[in-house]
Amino acid sequence: MAYTETAAYIRSVGWTAVAAWAATTAYTVGQIVRQLAAPSLINERCFICTTSGTSGGTEPSWSSAIRGAAYTDGTAHWIECTGLPAVNGDNNNTNAWAPNMGAIALGWIIKNIANTYYFICTTAGTGGTGAEPSWVTTAGSTTTDASVTWTCIGAASAFTTRWAAPHGAICGFMASGNSGSSYWLANAGMNIFVGDDHTETAGTQLYQAALNCSLLSVDHTATFPLVSTNLKAGAAVLQSGGGGISFPYVNGNVELYAYGFTVAPQTGAAYGVGDVRTGRMKLEKFTIGPTTGFPNLGGQAGADGSYLELKDCTIALGGWGNNNFPSTRGGTTKLENVTFTTTASGGSVMPVFSGGGALTILEGCDFSALNTAAIGRSNIPLLGSSPNSNWLVKDCVFGVGMIVVSNMNWNTQIDLNRVDTGTAYIRNERWNMLGTLITSTSVVRTGGAVDGTTPVSHQIATSSSNTFIGTSFYALPLAIWNAVIGSNRNVTLYGIANDSRLPTNAEVWFDCEYLGSSTSLKASYVRGAPVVLATPTALTADTSAWDSTATARANTTAYVLGAVIKTASNVGRVFFCTTAGTSAGSEPGGYASAVDGGSVTDGTATFRAGCRFSQTLTLSSPQPQQPGYLYVYPKFGRASTTYYLDPLIKLS
Repeated sequence: MAYTETAAYIRSVGWTAVAAWAATTAYTVGQIVRQLAAPSLINERCFICTTSGTSGGTEPSWSSAIRGAAYTDGTAHWIECTGLPAVNGDNNNTNAWAPNMGAIALGWIIKNIANTYYFICTTAGTGGTGAEPSWVTTAGSTTTDASVTWTCIGAASAFTTRWAAPHGAICGFMASGNSGSSYWLANAGMNIFVGDDHTETAGTQLYQAALNCSLLSVDHTATFPLVSTNLKAGAAVLQSGGGGISFPYVNGNVELYAYGFTVAPQTGAAYGVGDVRTGRMKLEKFTIGPTTGFPNLGGQAGADGSYLELKDCTIALGGWGNNNFPSTRGGTTKLENVTFTTTASGGSVMPVFSGGGALTILEGCDFSALNTAAIGRSNIPLLGSSPNSNWLVKDCVFGVGMIVVSNMNWNTQIDLNRVDTGTAYIRNERWNMLGTLITSTSVVRTGGAVDGTTPVSHQIATSSSNTFIGTSFYALPLAIWNAVIGSNRNVTLYGIANDSRLPTNAEVWFDCEYLGSSTSLKASYVRGAPVVLATPTALTADTSAWDSTATARANTTAYVLGAVIKTASNVGRVFFCTTAGTSAGSEPGGYASAVDGGSVTDGTATFRAGCRFSQTLTLSSPQPQQPGYLYVYPKFGRASTTYYLDPLIKLS
C-alpha cells in the first residue's frame, strides 16, 4: 500500500507552547522544538531531534518550504515534523509499516506493526516489498528497509502528549503559496484537525485545498483519536487587511468539508468565504462576520459544476456595501439553516444578496434580524437590482420590511415557498421578467384553497413582455393525488380576471401531467392552450363567489389603481379599481346590477366587476392507468393583466 497521512494538526496555542530552540543545549532523540526567532505567519514549524547532541551557538536556518527537511545543528540533528499524527499524540492515525509502501519521503513517521515504536525516515527511498524489517528500537538507531533508512525516535508510549507539534497556522498548511511546493501535506481523505482555541490573522492568503479533505475545528481538550462528538466550533481565521483572505478555497476537481470556523476581517476589507472555482465545498457551523461590508461568499470566479453549501451557519453583517454574495456564478449555492444578523443602521441599504450562480437555494434561513427597526430603512431587498439566474427561497423567515427584489433580470427566476415574516406560512411566490405570482388573502374563492386555516389564492400580474407564443408566464405548479384509474377524470381550475371579458385559452390555460401508461412511469399530457395558429376560445364563465375576504366598499374614500372591494348589494363579486379616485358619499346603484366585466362609476373612481372563469381538461385519451399525483401547470399568455387563481384543483 502507498504511504499517505490521514490526519494533520493545527493549533496556534499549541505551537506557541512548544519549547523554542535554544543555543548550546543538550538534546536527546525524540525532543521537539519550534523556531526561536518568530517566523512570519504561514512559516511556523516544529522539528524533532533524530541524533542526540548539543545545539550550536546560532539557530539553524530553518526552511519553511521543504517538508521533512533535515538539519545539522552542532552535534544534534533535526528533521521537520510539523502536524504529523505521531508527534501530536495520535497513534491511531499513525501509519504502521507495510510492504509495498512505495516512495517514502524524508520526515515521514511510521510505527512498527506491533505498535510499540516510532520511526522517522532519515533517508528517502522506496520501501520494502517483503517481510517487516527487524527493527532496531534504540532511540537514534537506524533500520534499513530496501532503499529507505528509518531512525527510531522512541517508544510510541512516549508520544502521548496531544498537540505537541502542531502547525501554528492553517495557511501554513493550505495557503496557495505552498500548494505547489514540496511542503504540501494534504492527501485525499485527510482530516485536518484545528483546535477550537486556534486563532490566526492573515493578510491576503488563499487557503487552498488541493485534494479532497476535511478541515475540522475540534475540542482541543479531547482525547485522541478524535471522534464526531469532539467536533467543536471556535477556531478563527481573521483578516488583517490588504486584498483580503479567501478561506477556504478550492479550484479544480476537489471536494472540501469544513466545520466550525469563525471568519471575519479586522479592518473591514473584502474577504472571501467558501471560494469555489470548479470544485465542491460544504461549510458547517461557520460564523461569518461581522464586517463593514459584505463577504464574497462563494468567491468571485465560480464556474459550471461548482457547488457550495452552508449549513447551520451565522452570518453577521456589520454594514452594507457592494457585495458578491453568493458568487458561484455558473454553479450552485445552497444555504440551509443560516441565520443573518446585523448591526447596520441608516446609510445606503444594499441587498443581502447580489451575486448568484446557475441555482441558489435558501432553505430554512432566518432573515428576521434584517428588519426596518434594525436597518432604519423601509425596504430591505433580499436580492438586488438584476440578480442572476435561478433562486429558490424555501421555509425562510423574512425581516419586517424586506422585499424580494428591486429590479428583475431576464435570466432570473425567483421562487418563494412557505416564506413569511412570522408564522402565517402564506408567501408562495414566483418572480421573473414575464410576471409575478404572489399569495393573496384578500381575493379568494369561497370553498377554494386554504393554507392551514387561511383562505388563499395566487395573484398573477403579467408584465408587458408576456405573450402567448414563446414567452408566457408559468405560474407555480400544482398537484393533487388521483387514485381513480381506468376511467375519465375531469381536472378543473377556477380564477377571476381584472378584465372586461372572459380570458381566452391563449391567455389563461393549464397543462395536466398524469400517469396514462399501465406499463411505465412515462407521463401523459393534456394541454389546455390552442394549437399555434388555431383560433383561441373563451374560457367557461363561472359563478363562484370571490368576495369572502375582500374589503367592503366605503363612502368618500380614496382608492388607488388595482384596489379591490366588495358590496353587500352584489354578493359573490369583487370589483377592481380601474381609475383611481375618491368614492361617492353613498353606494351607486350600478354595483347591484353589475355583471362580470361591467364598470361602475363611483365618485371620481371607476370600478370593474371581475370576470370569473374556469377551465376543465378531461383525461380520456389515455385515461389514468396508475394512481399517483396529477401535476397541473397554469400558464398566462396575455400582457399587463392581473388574475387571481384558486390553487385548489377540482377532480371529478
